[in-house]
Amino acid sequence: MGIQHFTRKSSTAVLTGTGIITAIAGLTTLAMVMIGLPPAAAPARQAPADPKFSVADWKQSPATMTLTDVLNNPPAGWAKQGELQQLVTAPLPYSCPQPGLAPSVSLARTFTSGSSRLQVITLAYTAGIGAEAMSRQASNAYVCAGSETGLTLGGVNGPGTDAKLATTSRGGVRASVLSFRRGDVITYVTGSPADPLQTLAKAFDDGLTRRLSPVCVDQESTTADATRSPWSSAGYSQYSQEATVAIAEVPLPSTEPTNALSTPATSPAPDPTPSPAATLERVPLPAPDLVDRTVTPMNRPSFPVAPDMPAPVAEPTPPTAPAAKAILSATEQVPTNDAQGPGCGWAFTGMKPLEFDEADATKTRTALLAGTKAKLEADAKTWQDSVLTYWTGYAAYKKQAAAYNAYADQVAQVNKAWTVIGNSWASYNAAVQDRDRKAAVRADFITRQDAARKAYDTKTAQCAVIPTPSPSPSPSPAPSPSPSASPSSSPSAEPSATASASPSPTPTPSASPQPGCPADRPAILDQSAPEVPAEPVRPADPAKG
Repeated sequence: MGIQHFTRKSSTAVLTGTGIITAIAGLTTLAMVMIGLPPAAAPARQAPADPKFSVADWKQSPATMTLTDVLNNPPAGWAKQGELQQLVTAPLPYSCPQPGLAPSVSLARTFTSGSSRLQVITLAYTAGIGAEAMSRQASNAYVCAGSETGLTLGGVNGPGTDAKLATTSRGGVRASVLSFRRGDVITYVTGSPADPLQTLAKAFDDGLTRRLSPVCVDQESTTADATRSPWSSAGYSQYSQEATVAIAEVPLPSTEPTNALSTPATSPAPDPTPSPAATLERVPLPAPDLVDRTVTPMNRPSFPVAPDMPAPVAEPTPPTAPAAKAILSATEQVPTNDAQGPGCGWAFTGMKPLEFDEADATKTRTALLAGTKAKLEADAKTWQDSVLTYWTGYAAYKKQAAAYNAYADQVAQVNKAWTVIGNSWASYNAAVQDRDRKAAVRADFITRQDAARKAYDTKTAQCAVIPTPSPSPSPSPAPSPSPSASPSSSPSAEPSATASASPSPTPTPSASPQPGCPADRPAILDQSAPEVPAEPVRPADPAKG
């Protein structure tokens, strides 16, 4: 398929359908885009002298052919609308130019699927730059949308990598864009918020993934991979791969005795002097902790105790053990020819591989790996020395642990003896307190009993005093009538007799009892005072036997 012309007809269709298509001015820029080179991007390193790298190759790149194929052959049930559009830009809110991140290939097409009308825009970037471009577009989305455009943006579960769904609202018009990435290809599926964009995008992605498989090196590339490209905004880093350096097995250090002979052969041979290492015990790495238990001596109480607490012995700390084995290998990142390139690779957009000086790289690798090996060997010698140091420290720790264990046994015995004595004193103090309490109860009882007896005796004495009653008067006999000395002057008058009145008998008064008599005897007078136990025996002084 030849180079497609950007006609007035296609431009009008794109601008009318989405409002996001722009023409790129300049035939030079157009040529660079169509051959897969990033326009207006200055590489960080000088291009190789190979003339083929700088001469335009007008054959279509795999990126152009792949995206053209997938847009011309949509998923089943999709109907193409209009022509294939070229030199398109990303839709709002990703439409703002990204300095140094222009796509090498940009194609779009409009489709219908059922009741949905959608446009699919595909942008292919140079090797590794697709991840950077999508990351920067997402970061600038709200700024790019502008203050007059409402925007909601969030991640979705696929398809592809870095999938996001953006919904814009401006002037009462709402639109949605689902974007995702495969390697260096960014796809935008635009439509109405009511359209099932994620389902439509997954259907399109199936065909895209299948077509990218033979031509795209890594469809899951990351922004970190972009630094393998001279056009990375993060700066260029030489591609490297891991190389492993290994040394031979390193044994534990020897503890065999050695003789130190420093005198001439003619002199008598001195007694062999064993190496200090010869006396070391070859314990495991790490060796076990030898402290049986940690003890805390009791504080000396106020009462007499025995035996005395032993002098303090610090609990020893075992030495830190080195690794059980020396490190025998290490990996280094060595410069490597980046023949395929990051992301979808150099060839995907028609780029040539970067210049690589194999001889210089070999020299660098050799020096780096030799240094790594020397360090491994030096570390192995240091490890052997650290093992000897550990064994020496462990021998001292072993003696310290034995002393501490003996001290701990003594402390445990003294703590036990002091606990028994303390229990005796606790029982004695409890008995004293109980006796004091009962004595107080008895004293209170006697006080109350004495008060009750005194009150009772007083009342009884009062009730014993009975008042004497007054004598009763005896009745007088009635007087006899005596005749009048002179007769009545009236013949009709009857003789009368004068009678004296008889007094009424006076009742005999009785003695009235006083209130509260007889006195009630208080019950406490018939009760016995509470008993008080004998004074408890003070614990004996253990120091006196």
